[in-house]
Amino acid sequence: MHIEAEKHEAATKGYGRGRLVEEAGSGVVIELKDSYYVLTNRHVIKDAQLNDIKIRSSDGNIINPAKVWSIRTRHRRDEHQRTASGRRPVGQ
Repeated sequence: MHIEAEKHEAATKGYGRGRLVEEAGSGVVIELKDSYYVLTNRHVIKDAQLNDIKIRSSDGNIINPAKVWSIRTRHRRDEHQRTASGRRPVGQ
């Protein structure tokens, strides 16, 4: 899976809206109890709105996530993971 997100950086010195930042990365699909989830690195989608996150499958299908949340564990290195769940099964 290919993940793309657009977000605005914080404005500097309180002037206007920050500059547009485009992030991209890969993700893996996990199926759990008839639902599909995409796991990606947190920095790719951090601070992006749901409609500004695009999940692209290898067949060209594009979906937006229905929900985004972080996974926190006791291991600091794992805090960089974030999950985005799709609205429909991948490939449909």
